[in-house]
Amino acid sequence: MILRKWLLIGLGAVLLLTAGSASAQLTGGTLSGVVHDASGGVMPNAGVEIRNQETGATRTLTTDERGRYQAPNLSLGSYSITAQLAGFRASVRSGITLTVG
Repeated sequence: MILRKWLLIGLGAVLLLTAGSASAQLTGGTLSGVVHDASGGVMPNAGVEIRNQETGATRTLTTDERGRYQAPNLSLGSYSITAQLAGFRASVRSGITLTVG
């Protein structure tokens, strides 16, 4: 049970960016992933905070029944992601850069 005390963030598909057409260019992106515990079990209803390291802007989300989260329409830049759930230690991942291309 000690392993279940660590909350992990799976960052599958961290960047979802697509080049826009010549008349409309995409200027942002999406961060998404799955929150799971040390044994690989998904964590529904975990709180997820996504923070832009340059501007300090944050977005707060809650994972779905499969532990998934998605934050669309984020501005480009460097981000950190914090996941928390009662009974588990918070987990932080930083150094995530959202870029075009």
